Amino acid sequence: TPQSHLAGWTLRRAGFQQRYGVTVMAIYHHGKALRERLAEVPLRIGDLLLVRGPEERVQALRSDPDLAVIGEHRPPVHRERRGLYTVAFFAAALIGGGLGWLPLSIAFLLAALATVLLRCISIERAYEFIDWRLLILIAGMTAFGTAMEKTGAAALLGHWVVVGLSPMGAMAVVTGFIVLTILLTQPMSNAAAALVVLPIAMSAARELGLNERTFAIAIMLAASVSFIAPFEPSCILVYGPGKYRFLDYVKTGLGLTLILAVVVVLLIPVFWPLR
Repeated sequence: TPQSHLAGWTLRRAGFQQRYGVTVMAIYHHGKALRERLAEVPLRIGDLLLVRGPEERVQALRSDPDLAVIGEHRPPVHRERRGLYTVAFFAAALIGGGLGWLPLSIAFLLAALATVLLRCISIERAYEFIDWRLLILIAGMTAFGTAMEKTGAAALLGHWVVVGLSPMGAMAVVTGFIVLTILLTQPMSNAAAALVVLPIAMSAARELGLNERTFAIAIMLAASVSFIAPFEPSCILVYGPGKYRFLDYVKTGLGLTLILAVVVVLLIPVFWPLR
């Protein structure tokens, strides 16, 4: 607070933990969130402290003129039986979907509905876990991928790969299909991209008199090494909880994708000869 006697003092010098009975976990200081060497940071007016401690100690801070409690987080109460019910519902959905008794999407929707109906989680709490930005992003990119497939745009791109790169040799055509597959896995799932490109690549292999298996393996691997966009299930699972942005995946995944693409191009003809 403006009248705080802690201004200019460090946590160690002020004996903060001994005095207030709470532990400082982080400090928002000069526009930066600090989480290390907190005891040596000189405090200034307006600094925000994230503290943890017993409820009575936190309540005591409200009457202290040196500090102002801005907010308080109470951890949710977990009920073991309801947690077991939730695990059972989603395990049943996974088994039922995996064995083909129900479409996987329907199975998980029923599991989520049962979880809410039996009050394992409140509907308000369930809404808090929905990342609407991610849903809109997935819906838009899925529609874009479907449009490319239905309109024949993907097939046209594959035709351009054959026409444009065949004069440069067989390996250039394989590389072109690898790059095309990686690009198509951005607006659509890797399985959909592989299914779109594979028939075109196989047809090109037959026309050029090359090994069809080499092209098939190349497409399969290319569809599996693209980490640029967060549209794969494993990426989507951590997108919301991790508070990631789309550019985070691009920055981290672009270099990894390029490295793996080069490895695929170099090793494909070694293990699966073109002729």
